[in-house]
Amino acid sequence: MKRFTTFICLTFFMMSNFSFAQIVDPIPVNLVGSSDPIAADFFLHIFTPSPLGGTYHGGVFYGATKEKWGYNISGLTPGTEYSLTCYYMMDKVIGTPALNRRGDLAMLSGAALDIVTINYITEPNWRIWYSVDVTFTALGTTDRFEIEADGATDNSLWLFTDVSALAVDISCDPLTTTATETEICLGEALTFTSTSINGGAITWDGGITNGVPFTPVTAGTFTYHATSDFDADCIDSVTFIVNPLPVVVASVDFAEICLGDDVIFTGSGADTYVWDLGVSDGVAFTPAALGTETYTVTGTNTTTGCENTATVDVTVNDNPVVTAAASPDEICIGESITFTGGGADTYTWDGGITDGVAFTPAGVGPFTYTVTGTIGASGCENTATVDIIVNDLPVVTASVDDDEICEGESITFTGGGADSYTWDMGVTDGVAFTPAAPGTVTYTVTGTNATTTCENTATIDVTVNALPVVIAAVDFTEICLGEDVTFTGSGADSYVWDLGVTDGIAFTPAGLGTETYTVTGTNATTGCENTASIDVTVNDNPVVTATASPTEICIGESTTFTGGGADTYIWDGGVTDGVSFTPAAVGTFTFNVTGTIGGSGCENTATVDIIVHDLPTVTASVDDDEICEGESAIFTGGGADSYTWDLGVTDGIAFTPPAPGTVTYTVTGTTAEGCSSTATIDLTVNASPTVTASASEIEICLGDAVILNGGGADTYVWDGGVTDGAPFTPLTAGTFTFIVEGTSTEGCSGSTSIDILVIECEDVIAAFAFNNNLCIGDCITLTDESIGTILNWDWDFGGAVDPSTSTDQNPFICFNTVGVFEIQLTVTNINGTTSSVVNSITVNELPNLTARNDTIIDLGDYADLIATSTSTGLYSWSPDFDVYCDECPITTANPQDSTTYTVTFIDENGCKAEAEVMVLVNIRQGIGVPTAFSPNNDGNNDVLFVKGYGIESLSFRVYNRYGEKVFQSDLQNIGWDGTFKNRDENPGVFTWVLIYNMQSGAKGKMQGNTTLIR
Repeated sequence: MKRFTTFICLTFFMMSNFSFAQIVDPIPVNLVGSSDPIAADFFLHIFTPSPLGGTYHGGVFYGATKEKWGYNISGLTPGTEYSLTCYYMMDKVIGTPALNRRGDLAMLSGAALDIVTINYITEPNWRIWYSVDVTFTALGTTDRFEIEADGATDNSLWLFTDVSALAVDISCDPLTTTATETEICLGEALTFTSTSINGGAITWDGGITNGVPFTPVTAGTFTYHATSDFDADCIDSVTFIVNPLPVVVASVDFAEICLGDDVIFTGSGADTYVWDLGVSDGVAFTPAALGTETYTVTGTNTTTGCENTATVDVTVNDNPVVTAAASPDEICIGESITFTGGGADTYTWDGGITDGVAFTPAGVGPFTYTVTGTIGASGCENTATVDIIVNDLPVVTASVDDDEICEGESITFTGGGADSYTWDMGVTDGVAFTPAAPGTVTYTVTGTNATTTCENTATIDVTVNALPVVIAAVDFTEICLGEDVTFTGSGADSYVWDLGVTDGIAFTPAGLGTETYTVTGTNATTGCENTASIDVTVNDNPVVTATASPTEICIGESTTFTGGGADTYIWDGGVTDGVSFTPAAVGTFTFNVTGTIGGSGCENTATVDIIVHDLPTVTASVDDDEICEGESAIFTGGGADSYTWDLGVTDGIAFTPPAPGTVTYTVTGTTAEGCSSTATIDLTVNASPTVTASASEIEICLGDAVILNGGGADTYVWDGGVTDGAPFTPLTAGTFTFIVEGTSTEGCSGSTSIDILVIECEDVIAAFAFNNNLCIGDCITLTDESIGTILNWDWDFGGAVDPSTSTDQNPFICFNTVGVFEIQLTVTNINGTTSSVVNSITVNELPNLTARNDTIIDLGDYADLIATSTSTGLYSWSPDFDVYCDECPITTANPQDSTTYTVTFIDENGCKAEAEVMVLVNIRQGIGVPTAFSPNNDGNNDVLFVKGYGIESLSFRVYNRYGEKVFQSDLQNIGWDGTFKNRDENPGVFTWVLIYNMQSGAKGKMQGNTTLIR
């Protein structure tokens, strides 16, 4: 399918308050794909007339590429805002456009555009011109506006017009215009609002009121203009798209069914469909309730998002099938069960049961109860049974590991006599539990029998003793560093403090700041204990420090002086605390600082020394300032203690420059004190020649001559007795490597080599061809491809087969062992010369494959086909005509007869395995004709078929409203496509007659109507 897309971009104009003229080049650059005008070819297709005049140019491109074209612009004023109007259109040639391409916009200068991408409009809006305004602020006096269009796998045609020089004089004030939407669906509303900075009153064309919502009545693309009654205001416009609603049709294959039967609902006239009441479009659905139900489908056009609805009715008739149910069907003695009958109108149970009323069995054991169900209208009745089990209760015990504890301690409760246990009060059986408060509490456990789920209870008491109320005290809560305090506990019988404190004994804190001390008090009677804490703050004594960072610098560098141990600091020598300071001279200097504590006013002093070093005078030298490519030079720095070169050079170490040319190298010399300076020197590297070697022939017979030539240099010297350009005759057979060295006029040299093969003209070379994509059990022929007059073939199969050797020229072998095998062929020619070759052959194991599930289905139902393998590969089901996805490992089948499905699996090595799944089909009968169909080639409900199962033969006839027979068929799989005498029939109601014979022997005749929808 081809699809053509058009872009036309033109008309720059200023958006400022003074006149200005700009020039657009009259000849735009053509596309990359073609430079030929194609206007005549373009108008062979049916396009909406262009909104522009002028000559069309363009090009056609093929394949997934991108094409770019544009306009050169001159006469711009930097900093001024401009606007560009782009026109674009899509068209199709055959079918529906399959791809949504787009155009990317950019300025060559990088100037920002307010719109950088134009998304293409898809169906149904083909062949409609669209436009969009793009603005930018000029960065220079010239620029280039470019369009880059996405490529696609189908063909595309791009057009634009020549534009003559255009001068635009705009001196009006722009309106500020907004639109709530630029694209809507038919029936929706939108609002246009435009305002004037001059206070002008706004009027719109097309009957629109400024700021008032309006609803378009037709679909299409519309442009409306806003006009102000203030003369200095510009005219503005808004373009928007109104997309049509899809014409949605709802249909169902059977309009009247029995309870439990499936129907397929189908929507048409849109792209996607959503049904209510749990229906999925085109998927079998089983109505859950009896009677006539109205089903509604909402169809949506995926391109525009517009949607519409349609409805269809389905009537479900009941089947008299009696069921019996008990809820629950297994209880414990003393519990109740509710028995319920189904499928009828009234129910009578044995055993004293009333349908739907709770019933309590009197004993333990299994029981069977029977219900008789009756249909009220016909008086038909049937019976069903249901089994229940009444289980006995377990004998539960309760225990705890300690029945008296302190508040906050944990204990473990354990239940007995059942399978699982649930405790009250937050207890978990066998898990440590901490009671919430002091006192004696009774805990209850419920034990459950895992098999019957029956349960019983038991209890146990636990006593929790309260904790003592401990108080922590100290004689002073704030002291100075080095002073003593005494800590005292109360509220208990004995006390233990942390951090080295002894109750009632003087203690000296070791550090500054506030520390929390904790005492643990113990009740001697219950053994229960508790804690309390108290804080003590230790204040520091002022100790002033002086630092400089760094303490040793080079002249011109800075250092920062910092005081410590106080609140404020004053330095001598012009220094400010914490501020960078640059000494004016070289030498060693001492600076003093005075530090003061803000709260007490205490102060102290400290000093720090710094050293200021002078800079070195650095020199740079090289042992040879002109060398050949690949040679080394030694760079040496002077005037300092250590040297660092750029460009990979190490001082005093031979350095090989990476490329020819003259390069300036810089050395940084550094003294032992870390002060540094730089120097430079130039080095010229002459290029080494790129030497080539060629021969009149690279393979000759023994006794023949060969001519060797060097290239890429000025003079050449060969080894092995060869003279450049002169014939040379090797004396023996074999492969010989000859080396040539070439030298340039600058004295630089390079070398290369060439191999010459000297052979006895009657030679032997062993070779054989084989298939290396093998699986265990495969058989192949090894094909001899040896060169020479061969007399003998000796094969060694490396243990891959038995026997492991052969003297056949082309042996046929079969592989029964998995592995990698080395196969060797040795051949002998008429001169007794031998040659051998070894090739590896890989034999892969067969993949494992499992298939399930063998099953029984009713005719028309679906069976699951599941294949699994631990390998990666491809699956294939056969027969495939009833299989939903014949290449999926998990799929479904809808066979008309009992069928054995075979799945074939081929792994990544090409090895194959097969397995089978049997689907047995119970034959059901049913026949009918859909009430509507829509032959619009959308793949949904396009043909009117006779629907049903178990049909042996049929005769189907369709008549129009004039009684003419427009279609007939005697086969269920041949239906009416909505045509008569090779022409489409108009939408309407058509009458049909169906005569059928079922596989069960039943016969009949049906008549009805079907609506043709387009």
